[in-house]
Amino acid sequence: MATEPSALEALKKAHYPIHPLYIFASWLFFRIPLSVSSFYKLEFLSAISGTVLVWVIYLCLKEYFDKKKSLLISLAVSLLPYFWLSQINILYEPFLMLLQAFSFYFLIKYFKKENLLSILLSGVFLMLSLLVSTTSLFFLAFMFVFAVLEKKIMVFKLTLYFPFLFLCFFIYLFVMSLRGIPWQDFWKVFTSSNSLLGKIESERFMFFVRAIRNSLVVFIYHLTLPLSALSVVLLIKQGSKLKENFFAKNNTKRIGFFLVWLALFLIINSYWHAGMFGRISMMFTLFPFIILANHIFSKKRIYGFLLLSFLLVSSFFKVIPYCLTQVPYYEEKIFLGKTEKRTLVVSNYEEPYLCAESDCLVLNSPKTDKEILLRRIDDLLKENERVLMTSQAVSAPYNQYDGMHYHILSKRRVYPKTLGEEIAEKYRLKLIKQWPQKNLKVYQLKKPEETIRQ
Repeated sequence: MATEPSALEALKKAHYPIHPLYIFASWLFFRIPLSVSSFYKLEFLSAISGTVLVWVIYLCLKEYFDKKKSLLISLAVSLLPYFWLSQINILYEPFLMLLQAFSFYFLIKYFKKENLLSILLSGVFLMLSLLVSTTSLFFLAFMFVFAVLEKKIMVFKLTLYFPFLFLCFFIYLFVMSLRGIPWQDFWKVFTSSNSLLGKIESERFMFFVRAIRNSLVVFIYHLTLPLSALSVVLLIKQGSKLKENFFAKNNTKRIGFFLVWLALFLIINSYWHAGMFGRISMMFTLFPFIILANHIFSKKRIYGFLLLSFLLVSSFFKVIPYCLTQVPYYEEKIFLGKTEKRTLVVSNYEEPYLCAESDCLVLNSPKTDKEILLRRIDDLLKENERVLMTSQAVSAPYNQYDGMHYHILSKRRVYPKTLGEEIAEKYRLKLIKQWPQKNLKVYQLKKPEETIRQ
């Protein structure tokens, strides 16, 4: 989309959910006159956003701690492996988190001075973050609760955000009009999958089980196992102290913060998505980490040194291999780019890599209609068109690559029969390329009666 001749054309081709401001920013960065690939230009946007984000986090912390501790905690945040990894990828999260952090900072400034400009600037940056991703609505809910509990701001003062929310709504309507989407389908800007209520209704009890499972996995993945364990220990330790005076003012505030944070964290992580799973809740993970880092840096210096050293080593082993090794899907992209005209049957995980310049049939189990897909393949084969299918499409949604490794929730040794396997059984498969070390293959689909010569 960043390669389109105009920003409006880029917005017209945006996928669901729509990220208009990020698309516009990417379109601008793509035009930076540097002799590097387009991927590096877009990664540059993430790197700049992440760097400025650390500075804004420092400004927020300085409102509560001294300069030295604020600097040390900010440094620790910047060394979190997952945080660092997000800044060398083409992801909207660093840009989104930057805008959210600015909004949060000006809200804190309003606490200190109670001037109108601060709350208005907070509203502006919140609106901009919503134009990057509507998941920022969860952060809005957290900010509202934070404002009420922290300084008991009257609700009518928070209504100053509403004009910006309405403006955001109309901007989304404009983007939808570019796509020819009726306003009745406004919900599509929020998600490419089912709505939250729809998920709860269809999954019922399993929705909560999966939300808890996903949240635990994401929490450990973001903070690393040792630090996530220390965070839980600290939570239990602090919780035991609440027994002494449960209804004290500060205690009820802490409990309120925790319950709101927990509810939002569970809801956000209930959504399965590709591309660094859990990244949409990264901002929320920073809060417990900052509390833990503050506790560690308040102790002996050696503890702070050990924390920074551990984070540096962990990030080194997480980030450096990623920089030196090619993502498996790029290898597929290079090979398929050299093949003659064909239609690809791919998984939704491969879609961003393989479908920009190819005709694709995307297998997004369980939403894919099997019969429609089979009819489409049959029509192509009758016209003697070449149809290729990847092994990732065959196994989807299991054992799907998310970066350098399998998606943390898709890894399976044994799994039930997939929709891709059912489709593959209808045809004869000719292996035309494989990458044994990565367990990737590309097949050509043939009519059942065709003879295949290997």
